[in-house]
Amino acid sequence: MQFISTGVVVAILALVTVLARREGGEPPGDPDRPSYRMPRAYPAVFRVCAAGFLLGAAFCAYTLYKGNPTAAGALPVILGVAALCLAFAVYYSRWRLEVDDDGVHLRRMLLPDRDVPWGSLDAVGVAPSHTLDDYDVITLVSGGRRVLSVQRGSLGGGASPSLLLDAARRRGIPVASPLELPPGLSPWGPARRWFEGLSGWRQGLVVLASIVAFMAALMLVLLCVASLLS
Repeated sequence: MQFISTGVVVAILALVTVLARREGGEPPGDPDRPSYRMPRAYPAVFRVCAAGFLLGAAFCAYTLYKGNPTAAGALPVILGVAALCLAFAVYYSRWRLEVDDDGVHLRRMLLPDRDVPWGSLDAVGVAPSHTLDDYDVITLVSGGRRVLSVQRGSLGGGASPSLLLDAARRRGIPVASPLELPPGLSPWGPARRWFEGLSGWRQGLVVLASIVAFMAALMLVLLCVASLLS
């Protein structure tokens, strides 16, 4: 059974490796049609992790060859983790966000692609960052709900994230903080809008009170279970 599971994991690892070799190059830059990809550090980290686990798998295979039976159980697990790391590396390598005259298009491996036409957009929310003096998350809103959210740090590839916002503004789509957008256009619900409107120390008090309430409820459940079992 262990040989079968190891063979399956090796087959998955080979498939992901083939997909990684098919990764395309950089698209030509166009201010009117910006294209974004994940920063190169994202897939690089997972490739390094995959290489480390593959080295560990090679060591396990060597010890198994030398007669250590305990390595037989660890080998498929290590290969599986290596395959998962390589899958993440390929996913981040092939991730693309493209903007053209039709709308915004998200291209990614393993997960379904997303196409958001300009005509369906009601607003674009730019959530402010809590650590930097700038925005952090870009959210596309259609029909009163979010249809696509992307972190600003994910928009690599050389094109400025402001080009995406400028493309929406040119088409008359409001671009503003979710707090400034009307309730029907904001990607945030009433509770989120209320929380984000609080000052920093009030937000901390709300978080602390929520943690205390959760712990109290958890302790109450545990006490009830203990009383029923006793």
